[in-house]
Amino acid sequence: MKAPKINWKLFPPKAHYMLYFGGVAAFWPYITVYGKQLGFSELNVGYIFTVAPIAGIISMPLFGMIADRFKIKKKLFLVFNIINLLALLCFPILALTENKASRPVVIECGEGSSHIKHCHTSNSSHVVDWNSHSASERILQEYSKKNCSTSCQIECQASQEELVKFCDALLTHTIRGDYGMPDFCRKNDSTAAKTIPLSFMATLDFGKTMPLEECIYFQLDSIAERGQEKELADRPLSCFPNQKIANCQMNCPNFRSANQAVEVTDNNLSPAFWLYALFTLLAWIAMAVVTSVADALCFQTLGNRSDLYGAQRKWGSIGWGLFTLISGFLVDIVSGDSITKNYAPSFWIAGILLTLNFIVCWKWEVQEEERPKALGRRMMALIAEPKIAVFVMACVVVGICTGLLWNFLFWYIEDLAKDRMCITTGTKNWIKLLQGLISIVQCFLGELPFFFFSGKFINKFGHVNSMAIVLGTFGVRFLLYSILENPWWVLPIELFQGLTYGIFYTNMATYAYVVSPEGTAATVQGIVGSAFEGVGVSLGSLIGGFMYQYMSGRTTFRMFGMFSLVMCVLYKVAMMSIDRKFEPVSQNNEKDIDFGTEMTQMNKRPK
Repeated sequence: MKAPKINWKLFPPKAHYMLYFGGVAAFWPYITVYGKQLGFSELNVGYIFTVAPIAGIISMPLFGMIADRFKIKKKLFLVFNIINLLALLCFPILALTENKASRPVVIECGEGSSHIKHCHTSNSSHVVDWNSHSASERILQEYSKKNCSTSCQIECQASQEELVKFCDALLTHTIRGDYGMPDFCRKNDSTAAKTIPLSFMATLDFGKTMPLEECIYFQLDSIAERGQEKELADRPLSCFPNQKIANCQMNCPNFRSANQAVEVTDNNLSPAFWLYALFTLLAWIAMAVVTSVADALCFQTLGNRSDLYGAQRKWGSIGWGLFTLISGFLVDIVSGDSITKNYAPSFWIAGILLTLNFIVCWKWEVQEEERPKALGRRMMALIAEPKIAVFVMACVVVGICTGLLWNFLFWYIEDLAKDRMCITTGTKNWIKLLQGLISIVQCFLGELPFFFFSGKFINKFGHVNSMAIVLGTFGVRFLLYSILENPWWVLPIELFQGLTYGIFYTNMATYAYVVSPEGTAATVQGIVGSAFEGVGVSLGSLIGGFMYQYMSGRTTFRMFGMFSLVMCVLYKVAMMSIDRKFEPVSQNNEKDIDFGTEMTQMNKRPK
């Protein structure tokens, strides 16, 4: 049996798709939760991922037109590959300027009953709209799903006088037993510092949360200092007379509504936020240009065998799924039991793969097409065709759904895990593994087979019906998300990724290539790409972030699902109302399109 021959002409696009998407996937799926770890709210992240795709709206067709006009596709391709690499490797800098949200609280220690108090002041701005009663209701709603006490990290800066009074009043004999003095009281005897740092874990019963005027009170059951022996690790907090420590910060990583209730920020956004926004913007623009130009170069390499596009593009799914899982697994291993994740493995993988990708792209030999004539006029005439205009609008709708999926699915999965149980530090270790498995199912069981058979699928259903199927599938997928209780059941739902991305992306790319005039492939790919990732993903990120902030992840996915189903019906009706004799075909009759036999059939009449 003879070994299969390798088509070395098609090796560069395959290698590029695998290395490039593998390198991006090492970190990009976690970019929103990385921002969450830095202390940014859902709404602020939504703003960032609204502005970034808008830049893509401009950059994709602009640089595509420049590449076609001056015949410099490959040069621009290489430049933006470098920008992409550098932008992703700048994200670790944010760890040096980490922006932790301020969550000021006061410890009030009483005889038999102690509380942690947070009050709204005129010079503080809460991250979410706030009053004590609404904050209390959100906390009690989350508590009803968990029904257990939660450990929170407390960090204080106490004055010597404040700490002396507090320790003198601290009772060591309680109804729960006898306890020694905590370490922070003994520290006070051996320091001359004006303020003494305190750090301990507090067990809070959020079921007894109380709102009072502009303040909210959490019942404090016990405290535990780090580094103590096991038998001293947990002790009640009781004082006589009543005492307090005013300058404290609280962090409850496994109780989202409690953190939101006490989270305040000043009106000026931090340097870390602006750096995060800048790096995201650069990376997004670079990815937009690289992706659209890469597709144009791939079609040029394939020549009249555009039916093989899916067979090249599937390697991107392989790279994405494989390295998302590897990256997630290594992040979990390196992070250990830490509440915050260490993303160093992600950045190493991204750096290595994107560097190898640049070498492959450098060696990728592509023959530039002839310079197009009257490029602007031909583009305007193309977009004015009714079916093309409606198709582009459908790309926008799919982009809206994709924006929510890309930016908030992992966030939603983490919230589902927290809502289902009181997560301990050890239990949380499987979250990144589950997120990695999600990408594996999406890529290997969803996208990969559908990319492979995309030609036959589009041949059978046509471009028009394929887009309707994508919109309908998004609706069903989001509605299934909205009824999830156990986060692990998200895995079978991810099989829909084959239709919502594998079929959609091939459908979009081949349609753009079919209708593009000679020498304008990069420009037309940029136009449909900007409609999808620029307008669509931008709106999805903004609307999704706003709804997620003020409603819930469950409600957001439910409403997006219903929206997608409605748009599926409207799209199909719009296409049927257009003259069925009209079918967009190649604007240059000399372009030899061979998508098997299916493209010839699709050029005759719409389906």
